[in-house]
Amino acid sequence: MLYGKHDPEALQRLAEDLVGRTVTLVLHREFPSDLTVEFDQDLYLEVLCSCSETENWHLTRPDGFFLVAGPGGRYTFWEPELVQEES
Repeated sequence: MLYGKHDPEALQRLAEDLVGRTVTLVLHREFPSDLTVEFDQDLYLEVLCSCSETENWHLTRPDGFFLVAGPGGRYTFWEPELVQEES
């Protein structure tokens, strides 16, 4: 459990534990913009909103996907552009 921690090493260990896991459920509670991601083997990632009036949290993937929890329970995401290989 990493509640309110900003320890890069602890966050890296958490990320390593989640690599290769299968996502089985994603739940976004619109207000206050909490996010729960359930993985196989009973692992959960809960991202909790501490203030619903400002941008609160964001998640990224190495491929460029970016998800931001905005004010009022809104969220925004960016998908990476797909680059087609020339044949």
